[in-house]
Amino acid sequence: MKKLYLVRHGETDINRQWKIQGRSIDAPLNATGEAQAEALTAFFKTRPVDVVIASSLQRTHQTATPVAEMKGLAIRPYKELDEMDFGDLEGLPVDEAGPLSAGIKEKWEAGNTDVPVQNGESPDQVFERASTRILQLLNDQTEKNWLFVLHGRLMRILLSGWLHGDLRYMEKVRHANGAINVLQYNNGNFEPLLLHYTSHLNLKPEIQE
Repeated sequence: MKKLYLVRHGETDINRQWKIQGRSIDAPLNATGEAQAEALTAFFKTRPVDVVIASSLQRTHQTATPVAEMKGLAIRPYKELDEMDFGDLEGLPVDEAGPLSAGIKEKWEAGNTDVPVQNGESPDQVFERASTRILQLLNDQTEKNWLFVLHGRLMRILLSGWLHGDLRYMEKVRHANGAINVLQYNNGNFEPLLLHYTSHLNLKPEIQE
C-alpha cells in the first residue's frame, strides 16, 4: 500500500493572465506561486515523503523544490508528466479559447475523450502517457510515500480516470494552484483520502488550465 500526494504547481504569470498554459509553455512561478510553493512545507513538515516527482517543466520543479529541500530529496522529472498539449489553444486568453474549444469540450463531456485539440492531444492520450508512467513507478519501486507535483488539466484527467474510470468527469475536478490531493494506492486501485485541500493557501480565484 502506498500514499500519493498530487499537488498542482504554483501560480505563473500565464495563470494570472487567464491564458491557456499547456505543454509547450515553460513559464516560471511568479511571486504568488513561489509563496504557494513555500506554503507546502507546513503541510509536509510532519508527513513522510520518500520520493519527489515533477514534470519536465520548470513550474512543477520550482513548486516541488521547498519540500524536496526540506526532506533532503532530489526531484525526479519525467516528460510523460508534462501538461496536456493544447495545440492551437496554447497561449490564448481563456475567453478567446472558450469559443474555439466549446465543441471539443462538449465531445469530451459526452464521453468522446479520444478527440484531440487541434494540433494537440486528446485526454485519452494524456491519461495513457501519464498514468502508465506513474503506475510503472509505483509498481516497480518500494518507496511508500510519493509526492507528485503536476499540472491542472493533467491532474483533472488522472483523478477522473483513477477515481471514476471515465475521463468525462474531469471538468468536475477542482484544481487551484498549490492544492493538494491525497490518494492511497493498492494493487492497481486508487482511493481518495483528501481532495483539493487548500487550507494552507491564501487563495486567488481558480485558473481553469
